[in-house]
Amino acid sequence: VGVSHPSNPSERQAPGRMDDDGDGYEGAASGVDPDDPKASAEFSTPDATMFVIEATKRMFTQTFPGGGLPLLYVALQAAVECMTDRVLASEKDLVGVVLYGTNGKQNDRGFDHVWELVPLAEPSARTIRMLRDHIKEVEVFGDSKLQKECEGSLGSGVDLDDVLLYTQLTFNLKSTKKKYQKRVFLFTCDEQL
Repeated sequence: VGVSHPSNPSERQAPGRMDDDGDGYEGAASGVDPDDPKASAEFSTPDATMFVIEATKRMFTQTFPGGGLPLLYVALQAAVECMTDRVLASEKDLVGVVLYGTNGKQNDRGFDHVWELVPLAEPSARTIRMLRDHIKEVEVFGDSKLQKECEGSLGSGVDLDDVLLYTQLTFNLKSTKKKYQKRVFLFTCDEQL
């Protein structure tokens, strides 16, 4: 049995070492050298993840082709999955959910049309259950109290400036004592972005 070794350096895999369970190489697939201190610091830094979800009328009603949940609730499902993963994987990660394009406002910084549904914090079973309840209401009844809670939604033409500034301020206030890997997931049905 021969082993081929590509002569072209670009065809070679990144060096790696055998992982703990012996079924593959650690670092080879991702191209990350597990002995690199910068790479290990990046993976040990806790995440601060914000789900920024457009809450216009269209997001509350439009579904993917073929039906299913309205797009806003698909985005909430993604947030639930992320929170569930974070509860199991790390005690230090933070996750938040903010809606933008609402008629009302619910945030501690006074931004119009920004509704903080879940403050940036360590995910909890209570928070996950609350989001699942909103999703379940839509699955069972075809409607949820969420749109009424955030005092309805704007039709269209929502400006992202305020919600992105709000998100940055939230990250900055949480990062004063601890360093976080900041991530923003933006969910919208606006093709103009």
